[in-house]
Amino acid sequence: MTKMMRLPPGATGATFCSGVGTPELAAPWIDWRLACEIAPFPRAVLKQRFGFLCPDDPDRNQGDRVLLSDMADITAETWREHGLPLPDLIVAGTPCQAFSVAGARRGLADARGNLTMKFVEIVHDLQDAAPSRPFLVVWENVPGVLSSHDNAFGCLLGGLVGHDAPIILPDGGSWPGFGMVAGPRARLAWRILDAQHFGVPQRRRRVFVVADFGGRADPAAVLFERAGL
Repeated sequence: MTKMMRLPPGATGATFCSGVGTPELAAPWIDWRLACEIAPFPRAVLKQRFGFLCPDDPDRNQGDRVLLSDMADITAETWREHGLPLPDLIVAGTPCQAFSVAGARRGLADARGNLTMKFVEIVHDLQDAAPSRPFLVVWENVPGVLSSHDNAFGCLLGGLVGHDAPIILPDGGSWPGFGMVAGPRARLAWRILDAQHFGVPQRRRRVFVVADFGGRADPAAVLFERAGL
C-alpha cells in the first residue's frame, strides 16, 4: 500500500495507537519519527525493536525518534517541541472495542471510540500548521464501525475531508465495504481488506481508509483494483 502512495525513501512517518509497530515493520523505507502508544508491552517493543525513545530518556537527543503516550495531548506543536519534521504519512489504528460486534458497541460515546475524532483533530492541526505541505493518512478499524448506531464512520469521513457535519447515508443503513468521498480538506477512499489475501494465515477483515491531503497520491489508485479478466 505504501509503495502505491509513491512515498520515496526518507519520507517521514508517524503512527498513533501504534501497537507493536506493524507500519514500521511493513514499510522500513519510511523514516518513522514519532509513535504514540499507551500500553506498556507495545511501548517496550517499539523501543527495543524500532529504536524509539521516550522524551525523558537520557540517550535521546532533539530530533531523535520519539515515543509518546496519550494521543489526546498531541498537536502540530508536538513535532516542533521534539525537533521533528512534519510527517509525510500518518498511520492510525484507533481502538476498535467501541465498534466491535464482540463488545458493547457504545461507539463515539466510549472514550476509546472517541479517539477516532481526536485523530481527526490532530490531522487537521497538522494541515493547518503547513497548508501547502501534502501528506497522506491511513486509518484502520474493524468492519463493525460501518454499522455503528451513531454513524461513527460518517463522522470520521465527514471530519477528515472537512465537511461541517457528518456524512449520512440516504437510507440511514450501514456503510458499504468500499467507497470514496471528498471535501474541502481532503479526498479519501475506504475498503474492507482481509489479511488472508496478503500472505497471512488468518481471516482478519479490517476497514482501511486512505486520505490524501494536498495531492500526494490518489486514494482510489491505492485501494482499488482495475477491472479486468
